[in-house]
Amino acid sequence: MIKITLLISRLTSLELLQNNAFRVLLLGALILPLAAFVLCNLFMQDIGKVFIDGIIGLHHLFAWAFILFFASPLLAKDVESKTCYLLLCPPVTRNQYLMGRFIGILAMFVLLFFVLAISSACITASLFDESYSGYMSGLTLLTIPSISFFQFVNYLSMIGALIFIFSWATGVAEIMLFTMSVLFLSWLFPPMLSALQRPDLAQHTPEWNQLLIKGVYQLFPHLNGANIATALAYGKELPLPQITAYCIEHITYTALCLILASILFRKRNL
Repeated sequence: MIKITLLISRLTSLELLQNNAFRVLLLGALILPLAAFVLCNLFMQDIGKVFIDGIIGLHHLFAWAFILFFASPLLAKDVESKTCYLLLCPPVTRNQYLMGRFIGILAMFVLLFFVLAISSACITASLFDESYSGYMSGLTLLTIPSISFFQFVNYLSMIGALIFIFSWATGVAEIMLFTMSVLFLSWLFPPMLSALQRPDLAQHTPEWNQLLIKGVYQLFPHLNGANIATALAYGKELPLPQITAYCIEHITYTALCLILASILFRKRNL
């Protein structure tokens, strides 16, 4: 069972690696962190913060691009062009196929973030010289690895949500639409909740409205990894239980998505 799952994951990884567009994405992850360095040179103050914000922005950009334009079409093609029939032959089960696809996509996502982290870390290391040391006082050699790790955990749950959507969606348009909706709503609800909790707004907002938004928010991944990474990068100490709870939250969300996807995909009429 494990051998078959790993074989499918290997085929998935090879499909992405042989995609010229994905290779361009990897090249962009290697080169584009230089843009954060160029951007910080346009500011006279808070250069370190501008640099960190640029690196975090690139992590978001590459994560969205990978999920929407590489992982989603790869899965959608399996159903729309009947590619899954080539893989779903005895002794391959639907669970093995689904987990193989997930592991293969996850492996390429790890590769993308590894390239991005290495490139960003090399640029950060070059900033630890006499001319930038005063501006980069909040940076350490662990800054970039912490950003990459928390952003990776951030979008791990999104890949789980993508697998769940794939388990019942019927084509490229449907998978892309629902995946983009989950990404967008995961970004939308946190600022809405923060705004509704302000004293001047809370007194004018019906309680049922706040409870509804909080309830819906719990259905989506909490994309707050950038906040944790930024806090660490700026020298703020975060308690270990908070970091642990954050990681457990996203891993649990991913596991639940995979379990639900397995149940739905097993009953799906292909």
